[in-house]
Formats: sequence, C-alpha cells, structure tokens
Amino acid sequence: MATRMLMMPLNLLSSGIGSMMLPLTAGWLQHHGAGFTLRRLARFASALAGAACCYFLVLWVTRDWLFAHVLQKEFAARDLLLLLWGLAFLPMIVRDQLLYLLVARQRFHRLTALALSSAIVSLVAGYAATQHFGVLGPPLGVVVGEFVNLAGIIVLSLREVAPFRRPAEAAEPGG
Repeated sequence: MATRMLMMPLNLLSSGIGSMMLPLTAGWLQHHGAGFTLRRLARFASALAGAACCYFLVLWVTRDWLFAHVLQKEFAARDLLLLLWGLAFLPMIVRDQLLYLLVARQRFHRLTALALSSAIVSLVAGYAATQHFGVLGPPLGVVVGEFVNLAGIIVLSLREVAPFRRPAEAAEPGG
C-alpha cells in the first residue's frame, strides 16, 4: 500500500489533465483528422511518460529516506514493489492520454470490451502470480493488465487512423 501511494501523484496528474484533453482532442479531430490527433496525443503521452520516469527516478534515489522517515515503513520486498508499481503506472499514464481519440470517435463498446478483457486478464494474472510470488502477485497482475489495456488502445487507435478494409471494398471507387 505504501509503495502504491508513492505513485499516486502520477495518477492525479494524468486524471487532472483528462478534463482538458477531451475538448482538445475533439477540436484536433475535427480540424486535422485522426492521424494528426493520434500523433499529437502520442507526443503528449510521451511527454507525460518522460515526466513520470523523472518522478520515479527521484522516488528511487530517495526511497530509503521516504520509507524510513516519511512513511515510517520497512518491509522486505519494498524495492521490488516500488519497481512494479512504477512499471504499472507508466502504461496507465500513456493509455489515459491515447484513449481520448477513441472517446472522441465514440468507440464506447470497443473500449468497454477492452476494459473488461484487461480487467479479467489482470485478475487472472494477479491470482496466478500471488500463488507463485506471494505479495508481489497483485502488482504483477496490475502490470500485466495495464500493458494489455495499453496494447488494445494502441491497436484500436491505429485502426481509427487506417481502418482495415476488405480488398473488394478498397478496389471500389468511393469505397
């Protein structure tokens, strides 16, 4: 719990920016198209990921002091848990930004199916990892679920930019 709490400022940053991203994304989409919008969102997500890595680096360097004096907690798997939670928050931050293209295009059914699938994968992975690794299992499950969700968002976003067509449709004029 203490290690996850250290990562929460990243979650708050990503969520806080979210209220501004949907109107921006809708404007970019309307004026510049899906390709431009996805590239812009990817740059923004990369910048936030870079900031998250810098934040994590500061946490990592100061972890002994943070755990001893601020959190007043000491436990055996502290460093590994901190690494796992850092790894879990990185795809979450990227996903949170990239998903606005799909929201602006109103792909709610696909997003819901992806979220459900990712949650199931996360729970199964977390349960299996808990059986093998104990306390490290739940964050491992979260890491797996977040990467599955991010991969799904990327695939769905790329389909919005260059929709897949059957060869017969692509050959027809206006198809």
